[in-house]
Amino acid sequence: YDIYSRKQGSNDYADDINVRSLMTNYLAGGSVICPGDSGLRVPIELSMAIHSDAGIAHDSTFIGTLGIYTTDFNEGKLSSSLSRLVSRDMCDVVMTQVNDDLSRTYGKWKRRAMHDRNYSESREPNVPSMILEILSHQNFKDMKYGHDPNFKFTLSRAIYKGILKFLSFQHQ
Repeated sequence: YDIYSRKQGSNDYADDINVRSLMTNYLAGGSVICPGDSGLRVPIELSMAIHSDAGIAHDSTFIGTLGIYTTDFNEGKLSSSLSRLVSRDMCDVVMTQVNDDLSRTYGKWKRRAMHDRNYSESREPNVPSMILEILSHQNFKDMKYGHDPNFKFTLSRAIYKGILKFLSFQHQ
């Protein structure tokens, strides 16, 4: 509890948003990825949150994909002293792969913006991190895709391929 709850039980919402990032930091602390931190030394290389709340379309179109990363925190560095700009790189690689694979299978996919924003899920991890806003649970056309098992497979595979490309780039 003392690892993931900064609010000492006074705000379950804030604890829920932060638990994954704080647990990632605890698990990765002391590893080659987060050498200056204390923890269990598990070399977790990245953190990605996947959301389905990318907005509302009032016409019959779908929303598409949006990416969020944070660079303006901890003097622009991760705990390994690596620039937080690697989170922007990861966001771009994953979004490009998602866009390419979904466009190939489902027609022109809507790739939206990448935002450098101060969101807890992209700010708190001491590893490269991003939020992938894919679809919108508030938009009917998006949810037709979101409930399609073939779409889920294609999307999941695209995210996995994007992560592999990013890690390959990071490790040359």
